[in-house]
Amino acid sequence: MFEGEYALPHGRIIVEECNEKKSRGRLELNPGAKLEPHTRPVAERLEQLDGKSERIVDGKKVVMTPGNRIEIPPGQLHVHSNPFPEKSVTNWEFDGDIREVIREIARKNRKIK
Repeated sequence: MFEGEYALPHGRIIVEECNEKKSRGRLELNPGAKLEPHTRPVAERLEQLDGKSERIVDGKKVVMTPGNRIEIPPGQLHVHSNPFPEKSVTNWEFDGDIREVIREIARKNRKIK
């Protein structure tokens, strides 16, 4: 329903699958980009594919390099950022229903493809 690519002010998000049971895709952050602090209703599993990124979870910084994985618990306030000079590409995956989150992203941002 929301599958596709969306331009974000700080990069883009690619939604590969989104249904009531599972959602997955990629987040690309431009150098110097930072998302607003947020929570998710289900656990967020991330794997760094390219470049580096930084997560602030529970007040602690975690630098991710290619191959690194992290799981952020449901309801945990966190931040995704890329304070590095190259683009960051991160896979994301959720088991559970985050369609409302994706619907809001799709509503606020221009669909590329």
